[in-house]
Amino acid sequence: MTVLLSFLFGFVVFSVFFEMYQIFEIAGFGVTPTVIASFVLYALVLLRLIFSRTKLEIQLSYSIKFFFLFAIAGILSGLYPLAYAHGPIIIQYLKSSAHFYSVIIFTFLCFSYKIKNTVWTKVLQAWLVVSVIANVYGIYQLVARALDLPLAWIQFNNSALTMRGAMQEEDAFQQISIQFQDFYRSSSFFTEPSGLAFFNIIVITLLIVPFIQKKQPFFNSKLFLIIAFVLSLINLLIAYSLTGLACLACVIITIFLIENKEYIWKLLGIIAIGLALIVISDSIVEDYTQVSPVGLFENRLSGIKKGGLNKSKQVSGESLTDRFNSGQDAIRIWQRSPIVGVGLGTYQYQPEARYPFIDQLSLQTLAETGIIGFIALIGMLSTTLFTSYRLKKLSHLCDSPEDRRLNGIAIYMAVIYSVNYLFIANSLIAFPIWTMLGMIFSIHRNASVLQSSQSTAGSQ
Repeated sequence: MTVLLSFLFGFVVFSVFFEMYQIFEIAGFGVTPTVIASFVLYALVLLRLIFSRTKLEIQLSYSIKFFFLFAIAGILSGLYPLAYAHGPIIIQYLKSSAHFYSVIIFTFLCFSYKIKNTVWTKVLQAWLVVSVIANVYGIYQLVARALDLPLAWIQFNNSALTMRGAMQEEDAFQQISIQFQDFYRSSSFFTEPSGLAFFNIIVITLLIVPFIQKKQPFFNSKLFLIIAFVLSLINLLIAYSLTGLACLACVIITIFLIENKEYIWKLLGIIAIGLALIVISDSIVEDYTQVSPVGLFENRLSGIKKGGLNKSKQVSGESLTDRFNSGQDAIRIWQRSPIVGVGLGTYQYQPEARYPFIDQLSLQTLAETGIIGFIALIGMLSTTLFTSYRLKKLSHLCDSPEDRRLNGIAIYMAVIYSVNYLFIANSLIAFPIWTMLGMIFSIHRNASVLQSSQSTAGSQ
């Protein structure tokens, strides 16, 4: 059963990138492989707790305390709809709450149940392998969409996409991509290009951080690592995502801030190689489509700089104004119930909501769970970043190369997670947000247990 549990923990984290595919539907809720695997996992853990000597061990770090406060905030957010709302909103709150707590059980198990770092290593290795396939397909899409070739577009079947307004039913759950002449933003297996970009930020981080820190890479094959890096960088370009670009900038800035200065030369070398690859890739794409992705980025940034929130002066498809407006909606909705919020999952039912969802997950948290949930969020993110940084500083004390690598990379996963949570549109009650946090918490837990055992051994 131990092997099966390890597989399920890893599968849940790995499969969240493909939540757009459902197996069946229940009352508008798409039941995905992630959902099924998580419930099988919960059942097996429960059986193990009942029939074996296995126990849950919770180390109440500040991050974990803020996690529990966040869970309490979700319950308290129900006070507003129960007191002031009508039937549909109350039902929506109850449905969203049930989904939310079924998701964060996974995060809870990650920091309370013993999961070896080997599990997370295999998950991250699987991401790297899948990234090659996904990115090769992303490049193919660039050509296929221009020439209307087979598999240029993917049809999704998760009905939850229409519930959040990500797709329209008449679109038959087709991928979203904006066209610039013969250039279509690539999205690979994801619903939209930003998903592909975010996926590749993680991949690039997994590839370059162990190299910069002089730690063992996830694969010994230099050829594979080079191929994966080149493909990820190309797809980051053709996804044409400012969010992805900003997230990559945060990772690079973090490297400059916290890594030893002797390692910075490695980063500068990687940046130089990356820029050369971007120039070459941009030239090839421009020759083929008569559109320069780099030029599109320049035009997009220029439009934002000159036009600000004026959509008429922005490039086609720019989302900055919509993000700002949805954020304003969130603030207005939060003012209805500043302390406890208006209830999990009820944003789109409020009269002030002009959009199907909020483009900043942090403001969704503020609107739906109030100041209590928002304080819990900021506390959880900041303490997770601090703990991950401290773990990185102590990573050289680990005997296992695997532990050293994960402890060194945890801070970067926390940075990516924080940027995703604070500034990117996502679902507060969905798995992608909470599985990455669970993996980080589990790495923290394993490091704490190891440090405790070393201290005990040293004192004897």
